[in-house]
Amino acid sequence: MEPTGVNKILVEKYGYEWVNGKAWRPGTAPEPELIEEEESVIETTPEPSQPVATPETDPVPSEPISLEERIEQLQASINELQKKYEEALEKLEQANARTAELEGQQGETSSESSNPDEVAIEPDETPSPEPQQPAVEEEVDASTPEAPEVSEPEPTPATIYPEPTGVDKILVETYGYEWVNGKAWRPGTSPDVETVSDIAIEVPNFDNTLVSSGVTEDGSPPSGLPGAGLNKGSLTATTSTLFDRTLDVYGVKLLVGGASGTQDAVPDAWAHKVAQSYVMLMDPTGSNIDVSAQENMKKILAGEDGTWHEGFGTSQRILKGTGSEYPLNPLQDLNEGQLDAQYGAGTEALLHDIMQDMVWYQNSTGVINSGDGDIQELFEHVLHTLHPWGVRGAVEGSEEALNYTKVGSRDAHDANDSSWKTSELYLAMKEAMDNGVFDPSGYTPDPLNDPEQFHPAATEYTYILNFSMWEMGKEFWPDKVNGEGALEGEWSVTAFDPAGVLAENPLGHALFMKYFDPVLSKPDFTTLRSMFQDNDQGDSGYVPDANSPQAFIMSFVEDNTQFSSEEVFYDQLSPQTDLAINVELL
Repeated sequence: MEPTGVNKILVEKYGYEWVNGKAWRPGTAPEPELIEEEESVIETTPEPSQPVATPETDPVPSEPISLEERIEQLQASINELQKKYEEALEKLEQANARTAELEGQQGETSSESSNPDEVAIEPDETPSPEPQQPAVEEEVDASTPEAPEVSEPEPTPATIYPEPTGVDKILVETYGYEWVNGKAWRPGTSPDVETVSDIAIEVPNFDNTLVSSGVTEDGSPPSGLPGAGLNKGSLTATTSTLFDRTLDVYGVKLLVGGASGTQDAVPDAWAHKVAQSYVMLMDPTGSNIDVSAQENMKKILAGEDGTWHEGFGTSQRILKGTGSEYPLNPLQDLNEGQLDAQYGAGTEALLHDIMQDMVWYQNSTGVINSGDGDIQELFEHVLHTLHPWGVRGAVEGSEEALNYTKVGSRDAHDANDSSWKTSELYLAMKEAMDNGVFDPSGYTPDPLNDPEQFHPAATEYTYILNFSMWEMGKEFWPDKVNGEGALEGEWSVTAFDPAGVLAENPLGHALFMKYFDPVLSKPDFTTLRSMFQDNDQGDSGYVPDANSPQAFIMSFVEDNTQFSSEEVFYDQLSPQTDLAINVELL
């Protein structure tokens, strides 16, 4: 039996040896089994098998291979497999999107098509007892010289599509995907049998351009594919040097800064701390959590179908220092193509999702090497992202109540439409401003009347409200009043806990308890200080889910390359240092 799927890749590209029906690392393959032994486990077929030649001389033993070389080969295999896996999933998502567009058209599709490559597959409700020759010769597949014998109507002739192989086969056999029309579909999402044999899928990009389902001419991955996975994923390489890794966590896609010019890369450890912060904020075991609403929040963040900003996922950018320290400042307004030219093809494709704030590693304008400073910096920007793009819409009624922007839109409210001034968010912030609790005049002088200013002011208001309701502000804000953290001048020093908020901004207290408390979990301060120690010390504790792409591929390679865990020192698989934990938990 010849190798197929991943085994074929390992043999042809990475020099693995195909012996006894398995792919073995170079130098580790056993001697070929005798044909008599093989015949005891291999089913015979009607066709005679080819004779197995017996080598006339003893096989020459392979040169011994060092542990470092084995690790390098394994890492190369993992990278290649992960790339194949992600390409397959991208194509599945594109196919699903295209199918949704075609649902309204499939009923109108006629068997009379002018495209010679299309084949109508419409079995008659009452088939003729004898096969009929097609009326139009052009509609017959050229590879089928004779019409097939008809016995019973079948929804899909077996000869139209091949059986799944490679990643498709894994998805179907292991993860319950459905094999329809030559593609693997997530359970419950497969369409009816297509009336064409080959659809050229095109996916609308966010700037109304079209991108093909494959890679672009310059080799960059396709853009316009919204949303992150809803699980805890692993770091994945990109083609960009500005954001050279991504990580999906609970509907948010982290874009992690790479080394550019004289600027160092954001460490994997910091990316994992950001990811774990999202995990802690969306802990389903937190007090008062409505798990259903929280899961809805993840789908909203990912921009899934049926959510209020569907088609636009949510990304969290993570860079080092400040924008001016990069060869081309990514925070400036730039012409299309400039970032790709500077940082590599695919950079701009990463930036089509909703991006609220930047999380800075070693913020050049902040206090560097302070653990508490890192906590305050990170959680401020993470909440700036979660509140308007995830919390909004999660609890029933919150899409209208938390109207940072127009209902159902990412755009600011219209200046000539005063209806936005009646929402619960607006009235709570107005009360806080009228009572002297909240003063955003330093960055938005008139947010109660200017809709362009309302969004940033409301985003800052709900972040400070959240910090006060959790008492995180007085714990971690760097400026101190009477030994406790404060935002003197922007927020009342007596409204930094639930009792103070209730007394001075009761509408804000009610707003938080109604829409934020059911979906966000207060992180444990002791755990935070263990994660974020001074001088970048502390471990994130982040562990990807076992069904994330990285964990899946590692498990699959283990199953197909015949090595045991004690043979490999996983901590040498840099830069994916957390891969060791992931593998051990499978």
